[in-house]
Amino acid sequence: MRFMSVWMLLAFLWSSLPARAACPGVSEQDEEARALYEEALAAEVKGNLGQARELLERLIARHPDGMFACWARPRLEDLRSGKGRINREGRAQFITGATLYGAWSGLSIAMIATGEDMDDAEGKAAIWSAIGGSVAGLVPSILLSSDLPMSTGRATMINFGWSWGLWHGMAFSFMPAPDLSARTTFGLSLGLSALGWGGAFALTHYLDVADGDAALVSTTGPWFTWFTAAIGTL
Repeated sequence: MRFMSVWMLLAFLWSSLPARAACPGVSEQDEEARALYEEALAAEVKGNLGQARELLERLIARHPDGMFACWARPRLEDLRSGKGRINREGRAQFITGATLYGAWSGLSIAMIATGEDMDDAEGKAAIWSAIGGSVAGLVPSILLSSDLPMSTGRATMINFGWSWGLWHGMAFSFMPAPDLSARTTFGLSLGLSALGWGGAFALTHYLDVADGDAALVSTTGPWFTWFTAAIGTL
């Protein structure tokens, strides 16, 4: 009897609990509207403002009375008025890298022009060339990145691209080659760094590189440079 009383008490308490409200079902139209809205936001952050406008217009046309259409209308008005939201978290990193790349390019050009033996005047000219190169990298990068999507991952990959090319050019100088002078070394490094900068800039325009993946690549890249230099000395 005692156990029966306990079970009856538990049954009474369970029946007195408020019934859980069932979650409302999500229709296929809501799922489609949500997918269009999220895709439009992703395109806007990446800088594809035309694609973002097209997706929002499609959303409003197909689901004009839905919740996502209500959210899409002010976003579409902002895009039409030039107030799109672009990811520029890596802008400072991009500008810093472009300034360093400009300084390196200016110094390399001076070294290629003068060769190995430099007097005091040529040394000062090389310094001024590096200063001019840094300015040439700083000003355009500021203007270019004002309306350019530049995530931290993209900036990391661009800076890694030119620095990796630079160090590989330097690593090739350790390889046994009688005609690999300082002028040739700087020329090779300058060419590879330009190739790395341009390639990374173009590649990250089409590929969305996560910040963590970019950091992983940029930290493991110097090891490959070391392997290149080590193999070259064998």
